[in-house]
Order: sequence, then C-alpha cells, then structure tokens
Amino acid sequence: MQSFQKYNVSEFLKDRHPYLDPPFTSNIDPTQVTLAVFFRKIPKLAACLEFENLPFHLRTDALHTLNELVSHQETKDTMIQIGILKSCAELLISESPNVRKEAALLIGGLVTLMQGRSLLIDSEVFPPLQDKLVDSETSVRTAVAWTLKRILISRDGVDRIVETGTVPTMVKAFIKYANAPKRENKDYLIELLEGFVNVSQYDNGIEPMLGTGLTKCLIGFLTFGNSLDEVDRINQLTLNVISNMSANHNGKSEACEGMAIEAVGRFLKKKATNEQRKLAASVIMSVSIALDGKYHAVRCNNEGIPVILKRLYSLLLTSVKDIRDNAKQCFLNIAELPEGYDKSVIILSKNIPILDEVFGTHCIKSLARLLPKLSSYKNPPNIDSNELPMYQRCIKSLRFLIDKYEQAVNEAIDTVNISQKLGPFLAESSGVSEDAAHLLKKITSKCSHNKEILRVFIATIADSDIKRNLVRFPGLV
Repeated sequence: MQSFQKYNVSEFLKDRHPYLDPPFTSNIDPTQVTLAVFFRKIPKLAACLEFENLPFHLRTDALHTLNELVSHQETKDTMIQIGILKSCAELLISESPNVRKEAALLIGGLVTLMQGRSLLIDSEVFPPLQDKLVDSETSVRTAVAWTLKRILISRDGVDRIVETGTVPTMVKAFIKYANAPKRENKDYLIELLEGFVNVSQYDNGIEPMLGTGLTKCLIGFLTFGNSLDEVDRINQLTLNVISNMSANHNGKSEACEGMAIEAVGRFLKKKATNEQRKLAASVIMSVSIALDGKYHAVRCNNEGIPVILKRLYSLLLTSVKDIRDNAKQCFLNIAELPEGYDKSVIILSKNIPILDEVFGTHCIKSLARLLPKLSSYKNPPNIDSNELPMYQRCIKSLRFLIDKYEQAVNEAIDTVNISQKLGPFLAESSGVSEDAAHLLKKITSKCSHNKEILRVFIATIADSDIKRNLVRFPGLV
C-alpha cells in the first residue's frame, strides 16, 4: 500500500504571505485600492484620446474625467509624462466644440507645473491655441483665453507666449470682440484682460502689444465695457493694463495720443473703488512723465477749472497710502511744467500741510510768483476782489513755510520785488495784513534792498488804509 502523508494548510497570513509585515488585519485600506485604480485610470483615459473612431461624446467624457483628476500635482505629473499635452493639441482642431473646450481646459490645468510649460512648444500646443482663440463657439474661445492666462502667470510662460508670437493674436482677438462688446463675450474678454495684465508686467511682453491699436481700444473699452456685467472688475483690469503699458516709453506716447489722462479721469472720483482710483492715478503718473501728458493733465474745462488736478487733490485727502503716493507723484511730474506748477500750487494751497508734504520749500517761488505785480493792478494798490481768495491762500502758505523752514526766507528774497508784491496786502481790507506784515519783517530783516523797496512803496503808492494799518506793525519800516 502506497504510503501517504497528510499536510495541514496554515490559516495564518504570516505563513501564506511571509512578505507582509504585521500587524495583520482583514480590513482593506480603501485608499490603496483607490490609488491603484487611479494609477491605471490615467493611462487608459489617455489612450482613449487617441482612438480614431471614438464617438465625440465618449472622447469628451474622457477629457472631462481627466480634468477632474488634474487637481492633484501627482496626477498632473503623470499626465505630462505620458504625453497628454500633445494629444490635447491635436484635439483642439476636433469638429466637436465640447472636445475642443475640454482639451483647452486640460492644457490650462497642466501648465501650472514647470514640466508642463517646458513641453508646450515641443508639443505644438500654441498654433491650435492661437487658431481657436477666435473660435466660433464662445465656450471654446473662453477656455482657450483662460488657458493662455494660466500660461502667463509665470515669467517663463510669458517668454514662451512672446517667443511663439501669441501676443499679437491675443490683441487682435480682443480688439475684434471689444469694439462692440456683447454680454456672452464678457468672460472671454475678462480672461484676455487678465492675460494682458500678466504679460504687460514685462518689457518683452509689452513690445508686441504696441503699435497694434490695443491702447486706443482699451481706452475706448473703459466706456464700451459699461454695458457688461461686472463692470467694476472689467474697468479695474483695463486700467491695470493701460497702467502697465504706459510704463513703457512708447506706451506713454500711445497713451498720450489716445487721451488716456482724460479717459481715466473719471476713475479719480470718490464713487470709484479704491483700486480703480489707485490705478487711474498710476496711469496719470506714468503718462505725465511725457511733455504732452503734462499738458493734458493741466488742461481746463469750459469753466476754466483744471479738472484732473482737482481730482488728484481729492486723492491726497484719502487715508490709503498707495493712492496718496501715486497722486503725490502725479503732482511732482506735472509741476515740471511751469504752468503745471502754478496750477498745482493754487489747488494745494487750500490745504497748507498737504502743499508742504508735496512740494515743501520748492513752492516758495511759485507762491510768490502768483502774487500780482504792482504794474498789473488796475487801480493800485487796490486788490482785485475776484482773485483775493487765491492771493490770501498764497500769503498764508508763504507764512507757514517761512516759519517752518529757516532757509525758506532766502527763496522768497530771490523773487524780484517780493516786498512790493506784499505791500498792498498790508491793508486791513485784504484780510491777511498781519500775515503780510509778518512776512515783510522777516524778509526786510535779511534784505536791505527789499527794505528800501517797501519804504518807497509806502511813501509813494500806499493809500490811507495801508498807512493807517501800519500802526499795528511797529518796526516794519
């Protein structure tokens, strides 16, 4: 009889699977199963994209599923490694708008990684993106604009967009749909504007935007865009692009030609958002560096009021530092024009501490220059009552600055015949006789020439009102 041996099969996992480490459990870790499925899922879905006869709706589903998985960096990396960018570039020319849209969105999801952006040119993504930026389907071109914006978030992305000549295509697309904006194109235009904000942060990004008519279009869009929803956001983005472009030398010229300062002036008002006010001031700050920009800034309306300067002054009254800094620099730029200096001083003299903050002692000569020469009086020494409020502000400002800064009196002395200009204001009717006398004492104590001019003025020109009031100021003459 043949012998036989009975074997007992172990029921323990450590005997059946010696490679497993304790502790052992009968519970299955669901995350391990999920990861195993996902690791196989991405290559399978990627393979589906390349099936020639796959129905459009199934191809769309595959792309949509991949878009849902693209939120994790690991899955993005896997997709990039297996060449999904190349597949998406080919699908951008699909006959199905849904396939084109999902393909564009998937590219936009992958370009947040450096690995993805580095393969954009080799994967030949840009030609179909440029072509579909003016796709007949709004959803497709919006997705393409969103993708380009995502590429432009990084510096190397800007370089690739510029290198491939995509910026002019974006500009043409924007001009095409912005000149007569429709509500259905709102999101599309916003995506393009956000892309322009990113690309215009760099000189090599600005250059392809110049000479295209974009600046003129953007300035007009500040008005046309009011017909769209989210108008505040649209205006803010538009102002941001104009501000960035006008930082470039040629960009300033285009902004001047397009009357940018007048166009952005309404965003200096209180009803505009703080961000809009800051950006509007930034545009004026950049454009007013150019000579034509200075002239535009000091231009008066039909009532003779320099509107831009008055609105810039209102910005100096806010507590927002960035807004105040921009407005202050605007005044400093505009003041390089003599007319701009005088008009700025007239407006800022309404608030002497702000005048001091912006110009300091540099405005002494301008304040003195604004006082009338004796030869300009119709009936000397009687002061023109229409101009008296402005003259009063100038004299009070002069007193404040000369009292605060020791060297300021020397600036005043350099003004020709300053004591003769101040003489008529010794009359009590001027409302600033005490201030005028205080200034004259300081000036004549340091300058014998002005002391002699004042003596001659009182002896030959001063009327009874002035002479009677001199009793209040002993030692003046």
